[in-house]
Amino acid sequence: MENIKENLNQFDAEIKEIEILFGPKREGDIPHSLASIKKAIHLLNYQPSCGIKEGLDKSLKWYWENN
Repeated sequence: MENIKENLNQFDAEIKEIEILFGPKREGDIPHSLASIKKAIHLLNYQPSCGIKEGLDKSLKWYWENN
């Protein structure tokens, strides 16, 4: 969450001042994700072109510019 906030700050400095609030846990929420791309790498020969931080940075920039 902090990475998203930090990244969006480059487009709007006021975003830095926004407090991140988390609501109460709800039925069906997943408290811990063990997501992995290992199966896609193995079965589909998937090769990511960038890491999670770089991908998030690129995605946020695109969404901001195309909103």
